[in-house]
Amino acid sequence: MKKTKHNSTFCKGLAPLVVVTAILTLFFQSCKPFKEVTKTNNSKTEIVGVYSNDCDSIDNKNATKKQLWQTVDKNYIPEKAGLEVKIQSTKNNKLFVQLIDNDSVISEKIIKGHFKNDQCYYKRRYFYIVPILPVLWWFENRQTRIYLNQGYLVLEEKEDTGGAVLIMAGGNTTNTNRLYKKIR
Repeated sequence: MKKTKHNSTFCKGLAPLVVVTAILTLFFQSCKPFKEVTKTNNSKTEIVGVYSNDCDSIDNKNATKKQLWQTVDKNYIPEKAGLEVKIQSTKNNKLFVQLIDNDSVISEKIIKGHFKNDQCYYKRRYFYIVPILPVLWWFENRQTRIYLNQGYLVLEEKEDTGGAVLIMAGGNTTNTNRLYKKIR
């Protein structure tokens, strides 16, 4: 059998291009993803409680009223109205959430993220870049902040999308606040 040599210069040349593309994308991103929250809690433990799974109100006319559990588990298919979501803080400052129907737990998850100085909980950032050609690429950046305000759990989502053809071709930023009533 005859051995053939593979030319890997294409892969070696592509890696720096992807790195440069990622750096350029981050360069065009806003350094401050959210506006300051004016009415936050004094303690991060106040976010702990039981909330309605159904969205009470929304501030973005183009967004939908997602159930609270849909933001915790993206594969969740809404079953029925009237379910509750219990939020607890773990020892390592993560949020442990349970979907409850008539005092029985349907599902439970840990929301990966962290508390910051403003006492809001920030879910782990969802960020990716799709390089199509060396001069053409697309990105998406999605962040979620959770805090309590006047008896409502506020779920603030910010999504940035955009692309570039040699230079930044355009982008879109969407902010959505969904409110969920605190039951107890």
